[in-house]
Amino acid sequence: MRSREHTLMLVLAALLGLLAGFGSVGFRGLIRVIQRGAWGDWTYTLDLVRGHAWWWIVLIPALGGLVVGPLVHLAAREAKG
Repeated sequence: MRSREHTLMLVLAALLGLLAGFGSVGFRGLIRVIQRGAWGDWTYTLDLVRGHAWWWIVLIPALGGLVVGPLVHLAAREAKG
């Protein structure tokens, strides 16, 4: 009976790891979509800055901070630094 419980835990852990991996890939994809929506399509990092007004370059990271700050405060207190 104990062996059966270990097998079940192993299968559940593998499924959870797979789900977390897919979630991570999806999260990275979402970040890419948001970055491209905010900054446009770019190939090199310096292309990110060229062609945008100075206030846009300051505004987008500030807005990101306004979104992330409350999330860290409410949901991930251990990430506070």
